[in-house]
Amino acid sequence: MNLIFHDAVRPLLSQRILNDVVEALQTYAAIDVAMPSADT
Repeated sequence: MNLIFHDAVRPLLSQRILNDVVEALQTYAAIDVAMPSADT
């Protein structure tokens, strides 16, 4: 069984990222997604 947690502070999760995570979980036990932050 896999669990996927999403950080609600960044609500615009793309379908591509989600698909990539699900695909990577077929190979790896844990996955983390890191994205550059915007300079605010």
